[in-house]
Amino acid sequence: LATLYGSEGSIVGRRPGDEALKAASEKARAAFLAKAPTFRRGLQPNERLVVKAPFTFDDQTEYMWVEVVGWRTSSIEGVLMNDSHFNRKLRVGHRITVNLRDVYD
Repeated sequence: LATLYGSEGSIVGRRPGDEALKAASEKARAAFLAKAPTFRRGLQPNERLVVKAPFTFDDQTEYMWVEVVGWRTSSIEGVLMNDSHFNRKLRVGHRITVNLRDVYD
């Protein structure tokens, strides 16, 4: 759709130590981790599990959306759902592995 209609993605910066953001992230992580048994049994048709994970480039950390396609003991396999603003190699559809402890939201 972005190709067809255009997209105006923007980066929203946050300062480290934002307590409200940290609390929201911890709540979302707990809900995500609770989905492990459901995901392993198999999602229903048209269901998706999407998480936000950090990617660090030099001194910048960018949080990107990842659709979960596989769940291992300590990591998830996923497909990027957006292009990186900082790393031209990370594009929509790129398969990646994210450590479970790094899942942010």
